[in-house]
Amino acid sequence: MTAPVDAGPLAEALAGRYDRWRWAPGLTPEVVGAALGVPLSPGPVRLAGRELLGAVVTVPDQPYPVHLRWERSGELALVELSQPPASPSWPAVVAALGEPDVVHPHGSGAYPGSEQRCHLDRGLTVFDGAGLGYQAVWLYPPTTPDAYAAVTGAFETPTRSR
Repeated sequence: MTAPVDAGPLAEALAGRYDRWRWAPGLTPEVVGAALGVPLSPGPVRLAGRELLGAVVTVPDQPYPVHLRWERSGELALVELSQPPASPSWPAVVAALGEPDVVHPHGSGAYPGSEQRCHLDRGLTVFDGAGLGYQAVWLYPPTTPDAYAAVTGAFETPTRSR
């Protein structure tokens, strides 16, 4: 018998405690849905040329719907939060996160006006728009600097279906 997956760090991150985020294997749509208290029925999506499963869900502590993506194997691949509030505050969360592993300057991707402050060892990117505030937070499995773009699609301009 396998131990239950701890979805607590995901729930805390979705409540604005991004410094508590830790990816765990087994964060399947069923586990994530149970943690959020909503049934999830992910459908096919593409991210950085990869075929994934995706769902969009409303989360009480987030001002905009949260985009969730899973690998075809069912493992959580990417959580995207837009205009996310932080708890207790952004200065406290940024201090708790510490220095990022990599900072990509503004200029391309989903939030071209923001630098990407990547905490790759924990699988978290904060999009810091400087005078615009924090534009987004992305959660994903820990990765390397070389694999970051392929895992997240961070440097691709989003396109809309017609």
